[in-house]
Amino acid sequence: MLERAPLPAQERNTTGLDLLDASFLIGREGPSIELTLNRRPETTFGHMLATRRSVRPDEPCSLSDIIDLLWYLHLPTTSWIADDGYRERQMPAPSAGGRHPLSLLVVATSLTDSPPGVWAISPADKPVLVPVEIPAETIGKILAAAATALRASEPPPVLLVAVARSARTLSKYPWGKSLIWRDAGALLNTAHLVAHDLDLDSCLVGISETVCIPLPNTDEQLYDVGALAVGGRTTNATAED
Repeated sequence: MLERAPLPAQERNTTGLDLLDASFLIGREGPSIELTLNRRPETTFGHMLATRRSVRPDEPCSLSDIIDLLWYLHLPTTSWIADDGYRERQMPAPSAGGRHPLSLLVVATSLTDSPPGVWAISPADKPVLVPVEIPAETIGKILAAAATALRASEPPPVLLVAVARSARTLSKYPWGKSLIWRDAGALLNTAHLVAHDLDLDSCLVGISETVCIPLPNTDEQLYDVGALAVGGRTTNATAED
């Protein structure tokens, strides 16, 4: 019989797991950007569900649009210190056991109000978008995989890449690799709904474990578990589903 109970708190190793992933990756010069809401949708949730469509984005959007999207995904949260010392959280997208092993990388190839760049979310009390230093070869692999998955000649204007730090979940649920994939589905689908409500085109992108990003001073790696392509709304786009 498969054991499904969490590992007892006293047996978990959570050393360093509460450190922010973005703090490992910061290195490129550039200002951090506080996540603030620039415009608020007026549609109801029911209307959003009834009109939602997946559309492969071709047109660029603004960095301001992306900040609005991320603001909703990182609304003020409830957090608590678990018995094992890890800070568990309640956030807009649910996560098994409140462990939230996923972080979002923003990989922008085309923006209307800013140069292309790569950013990560530093989920402090007031979340900020920070420029990060990731090898160009790594970003190139992610963008190429996304273009292939979308059957497109070019990568999307913006790619929100969910990267997993699996030890956050596995330290509590050693059998819980599938929980990380469920978390990825919850996070990316939530992002897709928010993008639709903000009048942005978006489409889930089936990439996974394309790259591994080493975390300095640890024996861990971040790896991709899916992505959302995002761009400006087009009037003649063809829905995917």
